[in-house]
Amino acid sequence: MNMAIDNANKGLQLAKAKEMNLQAITSGLQQLKDKLQLPRMPLRIECYDISNIQGVLAVGSMIVLEKGIPKPAHYRRFKIKTVTGADDYAMIQEVLRRRFKRAAGARELNETTPQKDNWAINPDLILIDGGKGQLSAA
Repeated sequence: MNMAIDNANKGLQLAKAKEMNLQAITSGLQQLKDKLQLPRMPLRIECYDISNIQGVLAVGSMIVLEKGIPKPAHYRRFKIKTVTGADDYAMIQEVLRRRFKRAAGARELNETTPQKDNWAINPDLILIDGGKGQLSAA
């Protein structure tokens, strides 16, 4: 009997912790919406970064949060194909161009097939790692 009570208490504590975490995430998304003066809460956020070693082995990365929760299945890595040398601005442009070109193609495909494609989902907010130059290039 004591074990059942202990298990019930632990389950209740876990449920309360999850609820508090969900409330904190929702509050954070609302604050982000307000600070950035967004038209709606950013339920899908995509973050981009470029990594290279002096222009060699360059890759772009995309991480995704949905409703404030990381979605590793939606993360993507983009091997830089068209830029040579250490040109972060051109690299971020390539990554974003490829991502949204793929999104447009996925949306067209989804019109004819009922499957859901992660590429077809537009983000509510895009975050670019870098400075004003990277942001301007994006």
